[in-house]
Amino acid sequence: MTDAMFRALVIEDDESIQLLVRTLLESQGFRVMLAATAERAIVESRAYRPDVVIIDLGLPDRDGQRVIREIREFSTVPIIVLSARSADSEKIAALDGGADDFVYRTRTDSGFTSSLPSRSTRANCWHASAPHCDAASERRSNRRS
Repeated sequence: MTDAMFRALVIEDDESIQLLVRTLLESQGFRVMLAATAERAIVESRAYRPDVVIIDLGLPDRDGQRVIREIREFSTVPIIVLSARSADSEKIAALDGGADDFVYRTRTDSGFTSSLPSRSTRANCWHASAPHCDAASERRSNRRS
């Protein structure tokens, strides 16, 4: 693995889902860091500076919705919710809270990973201020309207 690889932080407490998502991401060239708790997720998202965050909403120590809001306090990293929760209210709350996308857990396949390269441009917002960052933020705001 090289430093040029994109870094993904997977926030998931279920080890079988961690393994599946890690395998899918690594097959797409991502370097993967895992966090099984909300507390660890916040620490790792600050220290590891991921290019994308994949988060489950059902964490043992804190709801994933809250973790999304906490990450948004210090980062513009793209956040993708990967959850078994299927209620529209959960999806809307996640997107309103700062998530960029919501993927139902039943879609953890090539459809999930195929959307990741398109986010790589926005991922650079974490590392440097760029004109496309404002456009991505504006698109997210418009999507919720």
